Amino acid sequence: MQDGDMKAQLKDWRESNVLAEFSQPVRAIYELLAGNAGVCAGVKNVPIENRVDSFTISQRFGLDWMRSFGLRLFYTTGATANVAEAVRSFQADIEQDKEPEPDSALWSLLKAFANQEFDWSDTRLGWLLTKAIYATGKVSFGQDAAEKLDKASLAYASALTAQSQWVPATFVLLQLSDAASREAAVRDHLGRHARRIGSPRNPNSAFSSLRKFGVPETWIWEAKALDFRARGDSQQEFLALVWAQNYSEANQAFVHRVGPDLVIARDFRRLFRFAQLLFKVKGKLQDWDRGAAVYLLYPMARLQGKQHGLDKFDHQLFDGLVALRGQTHGDIRQEAAIADMAEDLIRCRGGDPRLFGLLPEDVRSKYMRAQALEVIC
Repeated sequence: MQDGDMKAQLKDWRESNVLAEFSQPVRAIYELLAGNAGVCAGVKNVPIENRVDSFTISQRFGLDWMRSFGLRLFYTTGATANVAEAVRSFQADIEQDKEPEPDSALWSLLKAFANQEFDWSDTRLGWLLTKAIYATGKVSFGQDAAEKLDKASLAYASALTAQSQWVPATFVLLQLSDAASREAAVRDHLGRHARRIGSPRNPNSAFSSLRKFGVPETWIWEAKALDFRARGDSQQEFLALVWAQNYSEANQAFVHRVGPDLVIARDFRRLFRFAQLLFKVKGKLQDWDRGAAVYLLYPMARLQGKQHGLDKFDHQLFDGLVALRGQTHGDIRQEAAIADMAEDLIRCRGGDPRLFGLLPEDVRSKYMRAQALEVIC
């Protein structure tokens, strides 16, 4: 009996209300012979004694996806088994929620095989096949198998990068077996393409794709910090280092470049806000009191008048300024910022020998003469 004959027979049984007399296993056999390996349709809108429930063959008999796919391969593709046709049939049932999506590399390979537009010369297939077959543990790749796979991954990542596909290449590098080699390769790769990473707020940016791949955000921010440094954007470099949790480098960038620039620009609001970021991790920083703490205390101190006596924070600030001055190593920008802070503090908090020592000779002489006149008067 041909498929068409069995389909006609099932239709006749359904219309004559005979299906209710068949058990579900028997119905399933007839449906398979009719070329249907999916849903066995029931009968509704008839007297209750003639009603028949619908059921999915794979769910009714507890078949895994491979057995369910096998039924389609041998019973729904005609006299000669057609793998591509069976794959498309199974995928159609998945899209209609008649079957669950298999979580299997084999299913991905079968879909690639059934895709008529798939380019079999694409090197991705070789790499994916190699990884998928190795992951099964059923095929031996000989000695140093992991090393061989890593070489294949590096070669494939290099080929993708040469085609300007650096983001997918990052995913390939994440498959390296050795943790140290994987981290070094990915971080170096990100550093080379840092300018193209984009913003984390843009869902279409490379940043978002890298995050979905599982690249640690600290590595991404570290690469962006390198890019900002190359561009000479010290403020963005500092923020990127903070997000990268590289607090030591962030502290150095803040103390030597960002802080002095903001003092000279008189941008005290941003200076205080940036210093607060380091205050939250001060326990992880060396020389906090003689470095970044100065830029946190200074904006607060300048808001107080001379009528308020010096407190412990003022003394900490003055001592920190002196220590900071000793670490400038002739950097004109840092020396200018320290002199500006010292002069500003003399005006708002009163003269202090430690502050006078931080002023240029001509400015110091001016304040010393003014102080002497106050004493005489």
